[in-house]
Amino acid sequence: MLCLFATRMHIRKYRGCAVELAELLVKVQYDQGRDKLVFVGDLVNKGPNSPQVVQIAMRTGACVVRGNHDDKALAAYRKGYLRNRSFQALPSSEQWVEALKPDEAAFLAELPFTYAIPSHGLLVVHAGMVPNKPKLLQDWLDIYMMRNVDMAPSASQTEEQQDSTQYTACPLTRGVPWASKWTGPDHIIFGHDAKRKLQQYQYATGLDTGCVYGGSLTACVMPIVLQTPYFEKMGPDAPTLADLSAELVSVPARQRYAATT
Repeated sequence: MLCLFATRMHIRKYRGCAVELAELLVKVQYDQGRDKLVFVGDLVNKGPNSPQVVQIAMRTGACVVRGNHDDKALAAYRKGYLRNRSFQALPSSEQWVEALKPDEAAFLAELPFTYAIPSHGLLVVHAGMVPNKPKLLQDWLDIYMMRNVDMAPSASQTEEQQDSTQYTACPLTRGVPWASKWTGPDHIIFGHDAKRKLQQYQYATGLDTGCVYGGSLTACVMPIVLQTPYFEKMGPDAPTLADLSAELVSVPARQRYAATT
């Protein structure tokens, strides 16, 4: 974990599914005084208990990266607030934001796009990172919206150049999952891609298992780095989940809360 007294770290994905989140915390034996929670974004929207999920994240001191649905909810909140708190004019799917308290809206507004965990060689994002592109040059829109990449127009595809091929984000109708081309330098933990469900690549792990669509809620649980094989072999290569002694834990959705889009 990130604190000396902590022994485990939990990284998970959810979207307004507070009941399932509570069940998952029990299943992984979460201890707030010992463990650290990290969320891959989209705390809210579509699920039945969005405000409660925000409250859980705040109460536990969780680290949360910004998701596109978090921003969508925040935009709706601001729109209703600027209309003298007239939220009834919002689309029905957004009217729940009236229940957000000012400090909860402020919490959403301050979410970062990335969260680095250097001790474990991890980078947490909502959607993805363009392979072979320096971190500082990544586009924030790609970081919380991208699913697929394709070779950049000027890129070649020879085997000798494969490690330096230039990619660009592209629509789902083209390209391949960005995570399938990711080679480091960090292991990426991400969400955003429920249709593909659990994604397990060598250096990237997707945790969106579609709880809001009737699937499941998934957490990646790992010990402090001193208790992992990665501590003995730290080097330039990104770690795998096996290197980090990580365990994937899920609970099923209580019901289907929204139709897939």
